[in-house]
Amino acid sequence: MFFDDFMHEVLVKEDYAKDKAMILICGHGLMNKVAADILGEDEGFSSVVSLRGGIEIWEKYSQPAPRFAYCQFFAY
Repeated sequence: MFFDDFMHEVLVKEDYAKDKAMILICGHGLMNKVAADILGEDEGFSSVVSLRGGIEIWEKYSQPAPRFAYCQFFAY
């Protein structure tokens, strides 16, 4: 459900510029990778990256929490 809501927000509402950088982060890194592949390869976004392993790996290595603007659908 969250993935579909996010993709709808980005693709249908068109609130995101295709020429701006976008960093996608999720809990485990799977859904953000899928979304990044779709947005970059299929939808023409020029700079989409995903955080490999998601927040789970980020926290495992005791890094400070990233401070990015986030989409409410991926917030937990």
